[in-house]
Amino acid sequence: MTESLIFRPEFWATIGILLMILDITVGLDFFALAFGCGGLLTALILVLDAPDGNSALFALEDWTDVALVFGLASLLSLFPLRYFLFRRYREQGDINKY
Repeated sequence: MTESLIFRPEFWATIGILLMILDITVGLDFFALAFGCGGLLTALILVLDAPDGNSALFALEDWTDVALVFGLASLLSLFPLRYFLFRRYREQGDINKY
């Protein structure tokens, strides 16, 4: 295997989907959902990145570059997701509130 697993978009898409499923089933208050979106965005960036390096949009040469992309994508999606989803949750109210 000449290509590392961290540079494969399928790996990041799988991680993203698994984190989203985990958040939905366990109920982690949309925390893992942001990391799932980060995984999917990382997969998209890896797909857009040229494998030969000649016409690459992003310079992802090392595993630290890919980890940085995942971290930034997750962090940038965390705050908007939590803001919009919690705002919608608060507006609905609780059915047990009398």
